[in-house]
Amino acid sequence: MSEIERYQQLLDEANSLLWEGKPSTAAERCRQAIELRPDDPTAWMHLGYALFEANRLDEALDAYVRAEALRPGDVAAMTKIAEIQAALGRTPQAVQAFLKLADRYMELRQPAQAVRTWQLVLRYDPHNERALRNLAEAYRRGNRPNLAARALVTLAKHFIQAKYTEQAIQVLEEALNLTPEDDEARRMLAKLRGETIEEPAPAEGIEHLPSPTEEAAQRALERMAEAFFEQAEKGESEDLSLELKRARAIDLQTRGLLREALQLYTEILQESEPEPELLYNIGILHLELLHYNEAIEFLSQASRTPEYAVPANIALGQAYQRMGQYAEAREHYMKAVKLVDLQAIDRDQADEMIQLYEGLAESAEAIGDRAEAEKITRALSEFLSQKGWEDKLREVRLRLGDLMGEEFAIDAIIDSERSSEVVDAINRIEQYAKEGRLRAALDEYYFALSVAPYSLVLHMQMADVLLKAGRIEQGVAKLLTIADVQIVQGNPRQAMKTLERVLEYAPLATSVRSDLIDLQISHGEIDAALENYLALADAYYSLAQGDLAVDRLQEALRIAPRGSDPTEWQKRIYRKIAHIHSQRLNWAKAAAALEALIEIDPTDTEAAAELTDLYYRLGHEEQARTVLRDVTGMLSRTGKTETALLIWQRTLQQRPEDIELRIAMGEELLAAGKTEEAAKVWEETLEPLVKSGQRAKAAALLRRMIGLKTSDEQRYRKMLAALMRQMRHRD
Repeated sequence: MSEIERYQQLLDEANSLLWEGKPSTAAERCRQAIELRPDDPTAWMHLGYALFEANRLDEALDAYVRAEALRPGDVAAMTKIAEIQAALGRTPQAVQAFLKLADRYMELRQPAQAVRTWQLVLRYDPHNERALRNLAEAYRRGNRPNLAARALVTLAKHFIQAKYTEQAIQVLEEALNLTPEDDEARRMLAKLRGETIEEPAPAEGIEHLPSPTEEAAQRALERMAEAFFEQAEKGESEDLSLELKRARAIDLQTRGLLREALQLYTEILQESEPEPELLYNIGILHLELLHYNEAIEFLSQASRTPEYAVPANIALGQAYQRMGQYAEAREHYMKAVKLVDLQAIDRDQADEMIQLYEGLAESAEAIGDRAEAEKITRALSEFLSQKGWEDKLREVRLRLGDLMGEEFAIDAIIDSERSSEVVDAINRIEQYAKEGRLRAALDEYYFALSVAPYSLVLHMQMADVLLKAGRIEQGVAKLLTIADVQIVQGNPRQAMKTLERVLEYAPLATSVRSDLIDLQISHGEIDAALENYLALADAYYSLAQGDLAVDRLQEALRIAPRGSDPTEWQKRIYRKIAHIHSQRLNWAKAAAALEALIEIDPTDTEAAAELTDLYYRLGHEEQARTVLRDVTGMLSRTGKTETALLIWQRTLQQRPEDIELRIAMGEELLAAGKTEEAAKVWEETLEPLVKSGQRAKAAALLRRMIGLKTSDEQRYRKMLAALMRQMRHRD
């Protein structure tokens, strides 16, 4: 065996030991491989991983440092170095390692990965100047001025704490150049300069409620009035004073005497059942009188009823918005939109739609930017204040949602000032594409970009046109750019959908699928990530990179316990590993994978059959028969005797020359009470035994057959007598 073959064998053995949960032994194999080729970074990477799995972090760190020294700029090694430093509690070293990794990503023109890495830096060092400045620049380039400004404001706070006043003033000025409406930055800068800012006086009242909530309030008044007159006509009123109070309260409210009306409604509520229209009306009055906490209390109760769920959530959004609590305001506005959406879609789409809104809420929470939150909340508030906003929502979703996903329809609504122009441009581009006028579609696209240069819906539409026109490489490149922007903008769920679209056209794009897997894991979509691991392994195998395929499947095994059905996922992964090794004629490794599968699920007869076949190929006949006995014994114990016997029969048909297998099958038939069949199977074994010189064994088998008292007992006795004469004659 050559040195390179021995080297590869040692690394293969290390991988097998890792599968078996023996990382320390695997590390020893890696060290032996390193002795053969000390300057090969691959062996050092394997050693680092084995030591990491064995929780020998200091040694693992040394191995990864050596690997990176041998292959400078290897992002896998650099990532592990940073992660291990963090795990060891060496925060300054971890921060420096992550910063170095981010720089490497920028060298590789992977800004999205760099942004993620700078964000990791801030997890360990929230005021790291270099990370904050780099993030601000990345967000600025990604057309996220509010996020860029937020990074600069955070940096300014650090400078203020460190008494670096001039630097703080400089970065605050940069932040205000990006977002002039940022109140926090403006106040901080004024304080540093010794200036004062006049706060706007609170409004005395709300002149006019947005039409949807106003209409709901009017309906509530009408219902209370109708109920009063209906009861009066039927003579059902049990408490005349209560009904008179109700009539008086309605009159006061319609005359604009809100405080007096509210007092009467409150008394009515204390003396009667809490009807939805009464709760909603009291909440609206509190809102108009600027009693925001009280408004929230009553509107929250009203929002639990189907009829007032939408208007009550809009009113709750207004209350929180007036209090400056933009996250809560946005949550209720989005809830109102979601309720209308769920009424307009099929039941089987409801779960997907709910996940969408949860994703949007997560993205909003991740912003951490008061100015950005205020902007989004204000846009939603203005949209929901329009009469007929429900119809507009459905129209925009109809025109944009099918093509670019539900998220883009929501984006178009939030940025409503731009949406009509964008939608019109998309319609024209789509029409040109249908007519086969690609040049006209491109011209329209470039013209539309002059109006809305950062509109992702436009870029997505153009990518779709290019893909449908057969310009796959250009369309895929545009989609990848969109995905990078979505990641930088803090919209990972949109990025995931975009990457999935890329893979529809480029299924062998392994780096794209790897990025998608990372996003899915980081956002808890484990099943989707595992499915993509299997697809990634197929892609690598198709590209004749079997080792990489197996490596990715090993990664999948580590996260399989987090899947919805861990056992099923582990089985699928081990089966895929076995298949790849079998195709490469590496039967020993294929057998090891199937052994692991059967250990997880001893009832998997398909895996048992494959493992039996592999053992025969490897010349391990007794192990093959042991597997058969184990799996068929389990089947027999669970009442599936016929299935067990069929497995024996099928295996025997494939291996008719295996005398021991035939004898073992006879034992199984005998255990199942099939005496005649057992004797016949054994009878077929006699001639091969005699021909192979095993006359004594044949005679012993004949005696057992005679002892079964079958219908052929006399014939078996004659056969035994003849065999004994032959044996004496030879003696």
